Amino acid sequence: MPSQLQRRLERLLDPSVARTINALSGVSLVDSPAAPNNTQLHDLTTQPHRNTRPHWGDATFGTVMQNVQSVTIHGTSGWPSYASADNFRVVYDCTGEYVTVPNPPTHWYCKRAIGPQYFVEPNGTVYPLIGPENLEGNAQFTWHSEMMSYLSLGIETADGGDEGAVNTHAGVFHRLDSTAAATAADLTGMQLFGLLHPGGNQADLNLIWFAMFPAYNGSGDITRISTRYSGWRNTLFTERDYRSLALLCRFLAERNGIPRNFPLLPYASVEKDVADPAVFRQLLVADPLADQIGAKLTVNMADARAGNAAFTQAYKTHHTEWWARYFGLRPGGTGTRTPCFRGFISHMINGHHPCPGPLFDWHRFAREVWDWWWYPFDFDPGTSPKQPWTFIRPYYRARGDTPLVEYYFDAAGTDIDYNARNTALLSVDRFTLDVNVPIYSLANGVAIAAQLPQNSDPTTPGFLLTRHEVFHVTAPFTAARVDYDKPPTYVWSLVSFVTAPGMSVSQIGDANPDWLNRFVIRLKETELAVSFHTANPNLATLTSGWAHQPAAPTFPATVARRPSTGTSIERDAAAYRPIADDLIAGKPVVFPLSTDGDVTPVTVLLGDYLGIAGTMGGSQFPILKPAKSPVRLTKSRVTCMGIANVL
Repeated sequence: MPSQLQRRLERLLDPSVARTINALSGVSLVDSPAAPNNTQLHDLTTQPHRNTRPHWGDATFGTVMQNVQSVTIHGTSGWPSYASADNFRVVYDCTGEYVTVPNPPTHWYCKRAIGPQYFVEPNGTVYPLIGPENLEGNAQFTWHSEMMSYLSLGIETADGGDEGAVNTHAGVFHRLDSTAAATAADLTGMQLFGLLHPGGNQADLNLIWFAMFPAYNGSGDITRISTRYSGWRNTLFTERDYRSLALLCRFLAERNGIPRNFPLLPYASVEKDVADPAVFRQLLVADPLADQIGAKLTVNMADARAGNAAFTQAYKTHHTEWWARYFGLRPGGTGTRTPCFRGFISHMINGHHPCPGPLFDWHRFAREVWDWWWYPFDFDPGTSPKQPWTFIRPYYRARGDTPLVEYYFDAAGTDIDYNARNTALLSVDRFTLDVNVPIYSLANGVAIAAQLPQNSDPTTPGFLLTRHEVFHVTAPFTAARVDYDKPPTYVWSLVSFVTAPGMSVSQIGDANPDWLNRFVIRLKETELAVSFHTANPNLATLTSGWAHQPAAPTFPATVARRPSTGTSIERDAAAYRPIADDLIAGKPVVFPLSTDGDVTPVTVLLGDYLGIAGTMGGSQFPILKPAKSPVRLTKSRVTCMGIANVL
């Protein structure tokens, strides 16, 4: 049981839905009135009344899952609000509108037991929907990904990307900046709206960003929206959604023995790509279990790696079978075939709905799930001896065809190359770099302090200090498993003499470090929301949504309750503004931690672009001194990093 990861989730959990659904275990599957066959289409004239007797959806629903191989990420079809959790409740207890009218709108079918095991809403609340209310114990079966449901856990993330029902409610979307023109952007390529859930005691406020094309430059499957994603409304996933989702997935990976593995091409689709041998070849060859899976499929791996005509011909003959079995299915039946892909996938890659959609940032999500550490710069593959690379990594603006591969393991440089640029001083890694070399975060962490000058000036050296958690491999080390039941060691990395020419605290863009772009988005949305709230004191749904209080945590009872939606917005706006002003003035700043009055901390993700290497003069030690730590970080014309034990 990864108890340390569970502890990090405790404050975010709302077990209310799971508690209600779990109480129905063993209730006889008898409807009142009687239910129809749930696999057939029926004439509208026979549509029954709503069921009034709560029970589970079918005999398979709720059974203990065995042989979990993957986690499926869903999204885009639920109302982007905590109220969507109740939508899953009425589907699972069969008391909701259990009919759905498909095309053509002359028939209906029964919709029971359909949904994931977990739901993450835009403000970051994590709802277990069935099974272990505090995430302990084995997961229970639900229908969420057709036959993949037998071996894959499901997580729904609500952003409303193709949710038509949201647009049918008048007055729910409010442009928070009332002075802005309808076509104007609030940040480059993005518009901000406040979404007010209209339902009485479920009133809620969510700050929703919409991508505006062609100016939107974020990651995603953008060039193929028109051909792969019908009816998309271009809402973006929230920062808190990503953070809670990543934390939940880290927990589920350890709890279920699932590797933190992602498909090389996360936007691939069974409907669009199953006949393309090139796509399947990339998925298979990049998999850590490629040889074992290939042997199970009877794929000639030498041909697959070569991508030759023999592989192409074999795939044309077996493509439906190979694709299904790669993800663990027996074609035409239930159950699993192992070994198969194990890790995190989208519903789109092996389902019948293109979620979590074209604007879900798989490259950001994967880096937040990973616990890896690596070097903070790249090498030019065309130089000998190797010289630092001066181009930004591809995932800085990943697209649908950008491989989601961990670039560090695919890099041109080796440990020998990095060590050749390292000058040991008190057993600390220091790297000699030329100016203008892009620098990246070596691991996930929380920003502690920073200074970001816009030019390379030795008298005002820039820096970023980040705190990381390091979980340790258990002894004997031959077991090679990280122990998530023991507290981590806190270590700090320092990148010094880094600059960010052209950076802005009022606009997102390529000149900003990745973490700063996320900071700017949160600053903009909270300040506009505070102004909108002040200007609309008589808007009842806004007043109710502003006061929404997340459910009190129940395990353990000592965990503090989160602030209300409005309080969280107000605190972030008040805390972020002086930080932004000091950053643009070139002053050093200290960031809030999660204990600082519940102000949202600034996260730094593995591989985040942090700026470019600057120049320093002489032998200066402006950040850490040996008396404070065994880390000393600087060298002439260097951006450097180091890891210390607890300072």
